[in-house]
Amino acid sequence: MASVGLFDLAPSVRSLNPHKKQTREEALLGSPLQKRQFVMDVPIQVEGFAQAREYIDALLERSKHTPKPGGLCIAGDGGVGKSFILNDAHRRHPQLDTEIARITPLLVANFEGTPTAGKFLTDMLLQLGQEPSLIAGKVNKDLRDEFVRAVAECGTLGILFDESQHFWLSTKRNADRKAGAFGEYLKQLYDDTSLAFIFTGTPGLADLFESDNQIYTRWSGMLKLKAFEFGESFIKLLTALDQAIPLPEPAGLTEPKLAEQLHTSTSGNFRLIKRLLAEAVSLAAKDDAKRLDVHYLAKAHFYIFCGRENPFK
Repeated sequence: MASVGLFDLAPSVRSLNPHKKQTREEALLGSPLQKRQFVMDVPIQVEGFAQAREYIDALLERSKHTPKPGGLCIAGDGGVGKSFILNDAHRRHPQLDTEIARITPLLVANFEGTPTAGKFLTDMLLQLGQEPSLIAGKVNKDLRDEFVRAVAECGTLGILFDESQHFWLSTKRNADRKAGAFGEYLKQLYDDTSLAFIFTGTPGLADLFESDNQIYTRWSGMLKLKAFEFGESFIKLLTALDQAIPLPEPAGLTEPKLAEQLHTSTSGNFRLIKRLLAEAVSLAAKDDAKRLDVHYLAKAHFYIFCGRENPFK
């Protein structure tokens, strides 16, 4: 089981989050809104983080010299750290524009509905720096040929598929084609490139990957994330968050009573923990408070959960 580590304040060159990252020192001097945003953005090594980072790095290294480097499925309910892991990978392998080329180690595919091959390839080519006018109206075969050529020229090592349950679990499938039409297309695209594929999605995605031998033998890496239970890992998380909070004095989040209240409020969900603390920090900053006292957490709990029983009172 991976431990929860301290936060990393190295600046992000480019990540899945579009806004510029700030340091804790900048947040300490910033507005309540900037303090809130810092708490939402600050990287914390959540459960499974170190394991995912090591596995993804190995995939990308294999992609440099192996035709079929493999892949990883990161599955879990909302708010357990999946997108954070992708953000970390993207931040550490940023796009670099030079005078003669665009180096793009990682591409990002976000899904809100069932994609088509044409739209997917177009989105990927635009990330690789292709001029829109040069790909407009091209048929899928031409787009695919251009994509295979472009990833080689741009030093691309892998694709990050965020929220990929939208196409894996929502398309029509049968016993022979459990992946659906677009999933089948991705299988072929993977076989014809040397890219690592990293998917995130809901728990059902893990079930699909493990039940389909063609998927599993291509992308056999599996990481299942879940909310924090109350215990050592949760306390380590609170320790890291307490050090990250951009207020002059520590909040003492690991004090037994307060730690229990925080877990009761958020059920150990990483995203909800961050939202609660971000709201409370903003409220404290508006009062010029030096410390995150419990009454700010009580008010933040109300603002986020409304009528749900407030454990801070």
